Amino acid sequence: MTTKDAKAPEAKIAWNVKSVALLAVAMTAVLLMILFVGGTSDKAALDDWVKRTAEWKSTSGVITNLSTFTPRTTLRRSLSSWEPTVKYSYVVDGAKISGNTIGKPGISFSSAKETRAYLQNFNVGNKVTVYYDPKMVWRSCLVKGERLTKETKIPQSY
Repeated sequence: MTTKDAKAPEAKIAWNVKSVALLAVAMTAVLLMILFVGGTSDKAALDDWVKRTAEWKSTSGVITNLSTFTPRTTLRRSLSSWEPTVKYSYVVDGAKISGNTIGKPGISFSSAKETRAYLQNFNVGNKVTVYYDPKMVWRSCLVKGERLTKETKIPQSY
């Protein structure tokens, strides 16, 4: 074996280490872009939601259940996030349908106590206006054509 042949495996190993390092840097860069640019795509998706729901039809519905939950932990949510759930039912073309989307974006609170206080604005059995997509009637919400905030009023009747 010549000296040239003996160095070849070491050169290949060095190249493989460099390749792995470059690949790791590239993957990290892509992940960071997804995390930081993702906010822009979330805004675009929210703007699209607002536009689409503005054209949805309405019907009368009834609140069937109220609850709070802590969603899965993700990179964008803290461990102390609590979200209210308002379940409701409504009828379209004779079919009874259930929904639980208040609006978009979903709202969250830093404690279960705050979430329960928000849910005191609702009562099981109250009537609400439900907005639904006429093309896919199972898509529904209680607030359409605007961004949902903690201060958004949702009209109900007894």
